[in-house]
Amino acid sequence: MDKEQAKFILQCFRPDGGDALDTDFAEALELATKDRELGEWLVKERSTDAAFAAALESVEIPDSLRESIFASFEGDASEEFSELDAAFVGALASVQPPEGLRDQILMAMQAEEENIVPLRQAPRRVRSWMRGAAVAAALVLGAFVAVQMTSGPPKITGAITAHNVEQYTIQALGKVGFGLDREDENPVDLVNWLNDQDVPTPEALPVGLSQVPGVGCKVLELNEKKAALICFKLESGDVVHMVTLNREDVGGALASLAEAKKNCHGCEISGWSSMAWGDEGKAFVIVSKMKPEELAKVF
Repeated sequence: MDKEQAKFILQCFRPDGGDALDTDFAEALELATKDRELGEWLVKERSTDAAFAAALESVEIPDSLRESIFASFEGDASEEFSELDAAFVGALASVQPPEGLRDQILMAMQAEEENIVPLRQAPRRVRSWMRGAAVAAALVLGAFVAVQMTSGPPKITGAITAHNVEQYTIQALGKVGFGLDREDENPVDLVNWLNDQDVPTPEALPVGLSQVPGVGCKVLELNEKKAALICFKLESGDVVHMVTLNREDVGGALASLAEAKKNCHGCEISGWSSMAWGDEGKAFVIVSKMKPEELAKVF
């Protein structure tokens, strides 16, 4: 399998992990872990999807939308859709389209050109139906996105990797209604509370976080394995989120902290940066909305 084939397969990958056991997807994912360019492409692809979902989730559906849709079917459509149109336009304005999208759309339009009836030339009742159908489709999409944004992060299937933990944590932090189990500025108290919950905790905090006040903590569960999330607030106001797992629960090789600092990576679209390392007993993942080079300097 080459990179182009892997990209084609990974573009269809379902975010809930439903395809994780498929051999083709497994091969494509393995190639993405070995090929840096393909791996960076995959992170950007998933981040774009997350940004699009977040933008749609922010749209507020007008109370009168149901009546407006039925009115459009009767040929009496008014300008009541303008409020929803403006909301969608505003929400999607911040979404960066993937490279090549314009060319793909133009090619599709050219292929179907002979079969297209211009909307302005269509009968009024057809135009009303098309407009109502479009809004109805948007509602279905919006409902799907709302479920995705408000439900818990997708359950990881198969062996847990550091990349899985990064993506899971970022998605969890971005969910509507996400909350910490305990809030406290004293990191020692947070670690003690997590120890009482029988979850893995760091033997000692990294030097860069040892004198930083805490925000709170939470018990995470990834593929039936427990992990500890501790959040710290830097003097700059940036928040750093640290996840600790038992090393035996995380598959694949893990770098040392020194090497992890050099490989700290980020996504320009989502704004999240992350790094991961491990020792003999524990595995650690850090995510933050800081730039990669700024996050690396913390440690």
